[in-house]
Amino acid sequence: MEFYLSYRGDDVARHLAPLKQRLVHRFGPNAVIDPIREIAPGSDYRTAVETAIRPCTAVIVLIGRQWLEATDSNGRRRLDDPNDPVRLEIAAALDLNRAIPVLVDLARMPLPQELPAEIVKLATCMPVTIDMLDSLWIEQPSRVSNSGLGLPTLSGAPTPPSAARPTPGAPEWPSTLPPPSPRPPVPRP
Repeated sequence: MEFYLSYRGDDVARHLAPLKQRLVHRFGPNAVIDPIREIAPGSDYRTAVETAIRPCTAVIVLIGRQWLEATDSNGRRRLDDPNDPVRLEIAAALDLNRAIPVLVDLARMPLPQELPAEIVKLATCMPVTIDMLDSLWIEQPSRVSNSGLGLPTLSGAPTPPSAARPTPGAPEWPSTLPPPSPRPPVPRP
């Protein structure tokens, strides 16, 4: 199984490493495709994204509180740019029926009228939420497994010793998890 991660780094940065570790631990070292690390500089992003997403089981669309309102250096909303990388990733995922919105930091699902027409279908996808205080990281794993994608539940990985809530000042993730393995770059057309 492979999962493509679509995100705005500044909006969900603190969630990335734990989520990647969780997926790698549960599904293996090649389970995560992270476009920031794997799409070569200078590549045609649209083509590279379509190539990377096609073999994936799902595209995890991480949505933080600033995801919808994120702006570029000119103050324009990034999602309104037809060449916005996140918009391109979501459009490709929706075309293949592989998008799973994952809400972080109490973010809400965008409404259809808040999204460009190309990705409006995202508003009707059933989301999963991540609660950073939850010891399993995925608060509602049954929603992922019941998403119609045939995904197994993510709740099978070991639970940290502090069952429900981590101890204040303790590491956010158990030290027994292996570090993420480097993944070979996405093949270029």
